Amino acid sequence: MSSQSELTSEQRANLVAYLDGELSEDATNEIEQLLAVSAEARTEVEKLSSTWDFLDDLGQPKASPGFSEKTLATVKIAEVQSANGRWLSASARRGAVTTAWIVAMALSAVLGFFGTNRWFPNPATALTDELPLIENLHIYSEIETADFLSQLRDSGLFDDKQSNESEE
Repeated sequence: MSSQSELTSEQRANLVAYLDGELSEDATNEIEQLLAVSAEARTEVEKLSSTWDFLDDLGQPKASPGFSEKTLATVKIAEVQSANGRWLSASARRGAVTTAWIVAMALSAVLGFFGTNRWFPNPATALTDELPLIENLHIYSEIETADFLSQLRDSGLFDDKQSNESEE
């Protein structure tokens, strides 16, 4: 491998993985060959190693004694709230479906009632419409023909002028 003036981003990433011991055997061999021929790669590895050393010197932050308990309690509360939310959601969905069915059934009953009354009239309605004729049927049965009614009209017996004069 020839010496390179600059490292590619893939080679830099592989250098980090090399220091962490995460590379496969073939990739490790490639990085070692690169380090043997490239001064820049060696410098980069030295910088990364010193950075890791500085990070090791910083020390690890310590969690408070109740941190674990608080975290677990928070997770437990979140689970309970999530379960309650799912139950409420399912309950609300059931209520909405039930309400929709009730409205649909009531609407179909109303439409059925009015549709039936419109398309299939009640026979009693015809009788109530003709009630005055039915009440006076015994009088009308005395009239034998339509000619008799024409003669009554022509006789002037029922003229409005004569009726009005007789009333005064």
